Amino acid sequence: RLMLPATFCHLKGLPGGGEGKLGESGILTWAHYAQCPASPLSLKKDEQIRAQLEASQRALAELNAAYFLERLPATAFPRIYPHFKGRIAYLDIETTGLEADSEITTIALYDGAAVQTFVKGVNLDEFAEAIGTFALVVTYNGARFDLPFIRRECGVPMDMAHLDIMFTLRSQGFSGGLKLCERLMGIRRQVPE
Repeated sequence: RLMLPATFCHLKGLPGGGEGKLGESGILTWAHYAQCPASPLSLKKDEQIRAQLEASQRALAELNAAYFLERLPATAFPRIYPHFKGRIAYLDIETTGLEADSEITTIALYDGAAVQTFVKGVNLDEFAEAIGTFALVVTYNGARFDLPFIRRECGVPMDMAHLDIMFTLRSQGFSGGLKLCERLMGIRRQVPE
């Protein structure tokens, strides 16, 4: 079952216990709430929640990932993934260094099925068109590193929704570089033979 339409933790003003209180009343999804003749909330709170749920339904229909990333707690981010399948780009860049005058050498873009590689002097100029088809970009430390480099070097605004999993992992107690976090979680990278 898709989790996002069964999620209420992104709503402002939902009394303590939020999802639990609604669940106890038999309200398990946005549709249940919309069809509920008697809300367990006060009239004012009910109006606020209904308006937010209507906005949530519009955002989901428009595949507006940014709407949910701005409102969900980091621990609930995985709830959006099934809705954006095929529209998520996992991105990583390689550069000549960390200094302001460093340049991008390679951008790797994974769509969940295949990796595309964009190399300076070969096809880096094709990156802008490729990234334009995605609704959500996922990076590790991309907010501070990858995206500013891409904006400066490639002139691509990168204004689609962005999830930097470094912060999500930190909220779960994992810190350090991506490879260290992978090891701590028991993920082993497979090296092609």
